[in-house]
Amino acid sequence: MAIVYSSHEIMILSHEKYLLDTLPSACKAKVGQLFNVETPFRMDAEAQALATRLENDNDDSCKRRKKKRKKCDTAHPLEEEMKHLLQIYSEHFVHGGLKHEYFPGLPSHQQIRLNNLPLREYVKKTISYVDDNFKNRINEDDYLIPQGAKFKICDISQFYTFCDERKFDVILMDPPWENKHVKRAKLAGSGGYQMLDNMDIQKIPVDKFLSEKGIVVIWCSNNIRHREAVSTWLRTWSLKQIAKLYWLKVTKHGELVCDFSSHKNPHEIIIIATNK
Repeated sequence: MAIVYSSHEIMILSHEKYLLDTLPSACKAKVGQLFNVETPFRMDAEAQALATRLENDNDDSCKRRKKKRKKCDTAHPLEEEMKHLLQIYSEHFVHGGLKHEYFPGLPSHQQIRLNNLPLREYVKKTISYVDDNFKNRINEDDYLIPQGAKFKICDISQFYTFCDERKFDVILMDPPWENKHVKRAKLAGSGGYQMLDNMDIQKIPVDKFLSEKGIVVIWCSNNIRHREAVSTWLRTWSLKQIAKLYWLKVTKHGELVCDFSSHKNPHEIIIIATNK
């Protein structure tokens, strides 16, 4: 992602800007449409009700700014983390002026009512196009590969066939976490990825592939079971955690994509580890 703003406490990243900088010939309008998240996540009926309520309110703009967020579930194991992120968001992003500078304005009543429908339809269309034209196709012309680099597309069980005794300075892991939503999608025949059990991931000898001063970067969800699994992996691989980064997702107007809660949260975590 491209860095738009950086300070000691917070960074603003843009994947849209990164794509356009990397591929200057890409259609700016089409790329921008993929990131046009105008309002937070809501069910369609909830969005309709909110839009109607705001349309009937003479002082809607003020009340929208003063809307209180739902309190976090006190029993949630990540409560302190959520409080910390909400404080950072409020102090440095909203009141610190970054929201106004980089994500100005508020969504209109019509945008709230549409509930990101144009974006959802466009993403479905794009995914369908990619599946129809690139699925099960491996062609170097389809990928942007850095000079001097190579790529392999394979199942993790085949990893040893090409890795040999090589060591890597950076190992990036974005595990196919077990997920109830994905399970439901697969059962319904509407897509979903092939998931991998945490114990199977733990069996990958990551420590054998990591160079002496290398780092391992792991994307992790907010499921406490997966968080605990990562800690177990690090012990198994004789690694130590050296840093944590939090990715807080916002709309084009700087609103959190959803409230902090015991069910759904607007952030993901990146864990960075190295040899002990």
